[in-house]
Amino acid sequence: MGSPRRQPRYRTEHLRIDEPVSGRVLNVGHRGLAFETLERPFVGRSHFFRIGLGSKQLRLSGSIQWCRLVGTESCAYGEVKPVFRAGVFFADTATAEAWREALMSSARTWITYP
Repeated sequence: MGSPRRQPRYRTEHLRIDEPVSGRVLNVGHRGLAFETLERPFVGRSHFFRIGLGSKQLRLSGSIQWCRLVGTESCAYGEVKPVFRAGVFFADTATAEAWREALMSSARTWITYP
């Protein structure tokens, strides 16, 4: 079993990830996030991630730490696509600090509290 999380996670409803894959952000924490996508992300790869809500955008560097196939989704013309969930870790201190700033300044806009 994995080690317990050191920082809390916060659910989101309207936050999107647009690069390197498109998808919906499920939850955010101080050092990363989890998202759902129809495109397979590759574990271990580092990317610049574009994350945003409407016109507010952040471009942060991080790496995919885990990825799981969680189901399928029916698309146009009866096509069925896989649905993946993945986690991103922001290892770079400057990136993590920028993310933490964005979390604190925008929390009321896009974080859902239980």
